[in-house]
Amino acid sequence: MCHDSMEGCSSGLAFRNLLRAPGPGGDGTPIKDGQVTKLFVGPTQHFIDENNLTVYNVALEGHLLSGTVTRRVVSENGWVYLETSKTGEFTVLNFLSTLPARSLWRDVDLRIQRLMHLEVFGE
Repeated sequence: MCHDSMEGCSSGLAFRNLLRAPGPGGDGTPIKDGQVTKLFVGPTQHFIDENNLTVYNVALEGHLLSGTVTRRVVSENGWVYLETSKTGEFTVLNFLSTLPARSLWRDVDLRIQRLMHLEVFGE
């Protein structure tokens, strides 16, 4: 996302913007803890852990895929970045979904970077 030597760069700002762009198909509306959305090709419940700057996106019954996608803001060696991981049972569909998901998550990361730039520089 950014380096903490850049004016306005912070883990908190990255996390607030992560909540505004929670995943592929997100419309930029902030999510709330426990909220259910239609993101990720099916009903998904979002659990927000503000203390650890983490969002758990849990696929509910009727979701095309299964498991939990975890997105968290990490700060390491001055760099603030987003880490994505998925847990759950192995299915062929879950495995195949990781291929296009990489480009979708890159799009989310770019949207969050743009939101951060707008908040810091107002452009």
